[in-house]
Amino acid sequence: MSLPLVLLAATLPAAFGGPWTSWRDIYPLSLAPVSAPAYVRVSLGALDAGEDGSYPAVRIVDDAGTETPFAIDPNREIPLNVPELPLSDTGFVPGKYSQAVIDFGSYPPVLHDGVRIVTTRETYLEHVSVESSDDRTTWRATRGDAVIYQVAGDAPDSGNQTISFPATRSRWLRLRVLDPVQAFPFSKAYEDPRPPREALAGVAPLAVATADGPGLQRWQADFGSDYREGAAVAIAGGTVAFARPMTVETSADGTTWTALLVRSEVNRDPNGAATIVPFEPAFAKRWRVTIDNGNDTPVEGLSVTLLAPPHVLVFSAQPGHSYALLAGNPAAIAPRYDLGVLLSERDWHADQIAAPLSLLKNTAFSDPRGITERLPWLVDAGFVIASLIIGALALTTVRSAMKQQESEAAANASPE
Repeated sequence: MSLPLVLLAATLPAAFGGPWTSWRDIYPLSLAPVSAPAYVRVSLGALDAGEDGSYPAVRIVDDAGTETPFAIDPNREIPLNVPELPLSDTGFVPGKYSQAVIDFGSYPPVLHDGVRIVTTRETYLEHVSVESSDDRTTWRATRGDAVIYQVAGDAPDSGNQTISFPATRSRWLRLRVLDPVQAFPFSKAYEDPRPPREALAGVAPLAVATADGPGLQRWQADFGSDYREGAAVAIAGGTVAFARPMTVETSADGTTWTALLVRSEVNRDPNGAATIVPFEPAFAKRWRVTIDNGNDTPVEGLSVTLLAPPHVLVFSAQPGHSYALLAGNPAAIAPRYDLGVLLSERDWHADQIAAPLSLLKNTAFSDPRGITERLPWLVDAGFVIASLIIGALALTTVRSAMKQQESEAAANASPE
């Protein structure tokens, strides 16, 4: 660990005597010292995304405890007239792939690291390989595991139609959509100047859970009080090929479940790559996936993983400062900065990619929520105690009334 980071770990908790006592978790960021303001990109990983994906509990602070503005998933300005790139050698090889060759022109002025694909297909999720060439004869493997996807009915561009790859000046790219069964209809291609962003990444594996009906197999993930995004599930393993309906559901309390994907048929070849099933993105505390085997034997050896688009945070690092990401404030609301709007109007690049270091606990942490929010069972306990008190008072009143009636009856029965 470098000296600035050692000082950061030592001084940040002490600086939290003011506004930062409500943040439980501290992640010092690993970045090289800068001599001028520089944009830094940080992967948000598995942090609590909030119920709307705004990451309300995330903050960036410097070594003096000063709040630093940031933007989540900022874009660059995209020229109004991005030229369409010529496509050639398009076609489908049954049992193997669909192919298209993209021509960036004779003299690419700058490095290119992404292309956006346009297709007439409304719903798809495809694995894509990328090769590059300077002469259209010798091809170099550039990337073999890209993913593009779209779900019909989603908001425009809510999936991922961009294929990112290591920056290159090669004139030609050869794309192969690795679907051996169905041809992929390439329509158009454009250079994508936005920051490269992966389509899907693993969020968490789902554990085997007990299903509530015969013939069902179920997997479930519980993130406690945190929200996690999901946009697809990956099904891997298995001992036999199958084609069976699958349902994906979310819940806030583990009792009431909302279906995102209802009985969508999944076809799985155990000898192939993981089967990825996309759906409309959502944020939830609990996720579960159910496969209905009908009268067939349940498939052994399956594993299910929740997937979502990875998200990044960008901030401007200043000379002479170290930085940390804060998280874990259960009462925080999302901050509002103008950096995202400013970046969207500029042609910018991240100068560094910061890796979060080990989690540090804020020794000055104080939960900002009221006691009933922190301990919701107290409300139920209060109702129970109140009910018992009311019941005891009612019983005492009834007993007193009965004794009074007995006394009056005895007095009336006495001889004069």
